[in-house]
Amino acid sequence: MNDVVVELDMRSYEDCRKRIRSFDKVIRGAAMRGIKSSAVNVLGDSQRNIKAHDSIATAQLINSGKTKSSMSGQYVDVIYNVIQAFFVEFGRKAGKIPPYEPILQWVHKRGIAATYTKSGRKRSSGARYAYASLKTRKTHKVSNYWKQATSAAIAIAKSIGKRGTPAKPFLHPALRSNETKTLSLVKQEIDKTIQSYGK
Repeated sequence: MNDVVVELDMRSYEDCRKRIRSFDKVIRGAAMRGIKSSAVNVLGDSQRNIKAHDSIATAQLINSGKTKSSMSGQYVDVIYNVIQAFFVEFGRKAGKIPPYEPILQWVHKRGIAATYTKSGRKRSSGARYAYASLKTRKTHKVSNYWKQATSAAIAIAKSIGKRGTPAKPFLHPALRSNETKTLSLVKQEIDKTIQSYGK
């Protein structure tokens, strides 16, 4: 009778353990590629939500969006790193008056304080400040446009302080709409890796 013998020793066991560990790293890398793809999708959807809510004036909010991988490689953040991102996403409660400088940029961009000629043409906003000396930086002239724009910005800031602003969520809806896509992207990357791993 012919016996079939398979000999197992510690070398083959250690080799098997090394292969399993390396396969684990490969699978984690594939899952991370799927998560990175999903983060890019969430960023794109959140930017579309910002446009849909008409929350673009100075474009600071929409242009501040980015994705960033963690140092550990375990997750990917979708980040909007301007102060107004929080207030657009969650709204602002009535109470404290916000600073008027960012609102002044918005007023200028929207042309709210623009003055017009009798023929209906928009006047130039002119220089915001005209300096007599660069060393002393004494301002001696502020155009009428900027006075009107500043007045409008302060009035809007007071109104926001009194009434607050409604939430216009853009990031959380994008994340929720991509939850199932994230799982399928991760699965797709892992499947591709498993199929190519044995080759």
